[in-house]
Amino acid sequence: MRRFDLSGHRPLIVIFLISPLLLSAFTYALYLHANQSRATQRRMIDAYEMVRLARAADSTSLNMQADERSYALSGSGEFLESYANDRAALTKHVESLKVLAAANPARAQNFDRVSADAALVIADIDARIERLKASGDARSTPEILHRSKEVMDDFRAALENLTAPEETLLREYRQPTVEADRQYSIALIIGTALTLGSIFLTYLTIIGLIAANRKSHDSLADSKETYRLILDGIKDGIYDYSPQTGKMSFSPSYHDLLGYDASELPDSLELVIALLHPDDRENALRAIGQFVRHEIPSYVSTFRLRHKDGSWRWILARGVGIWDERGVMERMVGTHTDITDQKTRNENSEQFDDDMSGVVYVISHDLRTPLVNLRGFTSEIERSLLEITPLLDKMIAKAQPTEEEAGKLHHAFKDDIPEAIDFIHTSVERMDRLTNNILDLARIDQREYERGQVDCQIVVNRCIENQSYEIRHRNVEIICERLPTVLTDAAAFEQILANILDNAIKYAMPNRKSVVKIRARQLPWETIFSVEDNGRGIAAQDKQKVFDIFRRAGNTTGVRGAGMGMAYVKAILRRLGGRIWFDSVLNEGSTFHFTIPAAKEERLRQAS
Repeated sequence: MRRFDLSGHRPLIVIFLISPLLLSAFTYALYLHANQSRATQRRMIDAYEMVRLARAADSTSLNMQADERSYALSGSGEFLESYANDRAALTKHVESLKVLAAANPARAQNFDRVSADAALVIADIDARIERLKASGDARSTPEILHRSKEVMDDFRAALENLTAPEETLLREYRQPTVEADRQYSIALIIGTALTLGSIFLTYLTIIGLIAANRKSHDSLADSKETYRLILDGIKDGIYDYSPQTGKMSFSPSYHDLLGYDASELPDSLELVIALLHPDDRENALRAIGQFVRHEIPSYVSTFRLRHKDGSWRWILARGVGIWDERGVMERMVGTHTDITDQKTRNENSEQFDDDMSGVVYVISHDLRTPLVNLRGFTSEIERSLLEITPLLDKMIAKAQPTEEEAGKLHHAFKDDIPEAIDFIHTSVERMDRLTNNILDLARIDQREYERGQVDCQIVVNRCIENQSYEIRHRNVEIICERLPTVLTDAAAFEQILANILDNAIKYAMPNRKSVVKIRARQLPWETIFSVEDNGRGIAAQDKQKVFDIFRRAGNTTGVRGAGMGMAYVKAILRRLGGRIWFDSVLNEGSTFHFTIPAAKEERLRQAS
């Protein structure tokens, strides 16, 4: 019997024996890749949902503030209903974040702060609304506004802290994907090389690849189904854009956003361009073009799209992109959020302010016409009175009236009528000053402010020099610390300081020496100025009147003024982006604080 000589086939035998091991290793590598791909996809979807919910919570909290301000301005119950809806939405967003955060200890720790701060935001706005319902007064003290700002800032910072790791993960997703693809390519090459050894190994390799590919296909199908369910459950429209092909796909929620069926929205960027409002088209295309070319770090844009019913819907667009090693964008994924209601509320609020400014201007302007007539006709009466008084004396002498009749005529023409004329003159002058003050206040929003470097020390010295007579007459001591240079409008800053300094001087206590202290403290984001006096102070019940027009405290009798100064100062500071508040004790004095915001470059320099 002939023996089969295997000596010449030993390499093949070795390959045959090693091939199953290599094939097993190859199959295992594919298995690991599929698992890793599935895990990565789940993690990315999870991260995106966390970011989306946090942004939705942030947007809803801003809507709540807008609802509260709108209710304060209008008193309409419609805004309370909107606020209740936004409040419920914020609670829902926080609960959804809680579910996602529970799966990760690090998230859960950061979420505790988000939950606590969200409760504070709701409680804070609820309290202001209840206070408004109870008092009907829309004004809030600087302390309440400052506290509300801190609560909102804390909440937004907590959201940012919660989502920062997730956003980092989304930005860094590209590199792990490229590395995984490279490893997959290496494994595929090895598998292909093994198939060249023999038909049997080729057959086994093909079977292994088919099995691995089937597993990857099933995994991808599961991921797509999960992704689809998530997108169907949210209201934001999701888009997926490929700049290289021009194809742009949309989620079902995107169809609902604009009222179209899936068959009515072709998968292309041209669709969005066609639906863009003509006035917004240029800016919208420029923004997405700059982001695709990597000229701007992030994509956020606002524009209008036409709804199927013919109306225009305001859209807030966001997106993240993936670029290749050459800097060419491969893919862009993002959301479109309908912000029409919020935009409408903001526009209505701005229109209300514009309308009120126009009304004030027209009223103030039209009041001047009758004042001019009053002044002119009063002067005519004075001249006529001067002319007829000598004639009246002659007529009285000829008529020889009784002493009582002569006394009545004398009293009427030489006492009552001149006194009435003087009163009319005084009233006309006062009305003229008031209308001028109203016109000045109405023009504040129309004035263009030019910011430049202002040496505050020079401005203070000029204000002191302009009021030198009052300072000497009232024996006022001015103590001014060295003041900094700030970036602001020089004329506006002088008007602010002059009004506050004038109040500190004229409201001095008559029975003690008056001392006024001026100082400043620079922070990275603003400069705080303080003007402190030891004058009359302000009673608790009068503090809310300080910044109202034509409102003066009860202890200002005998002091000149129309009650416009501080309202004027507050309006100027609002235009400059600053704030004003005060501390005061009756009969002890007051300290007025106001801020001038720092320029962006200055904030960065001081922060470093």
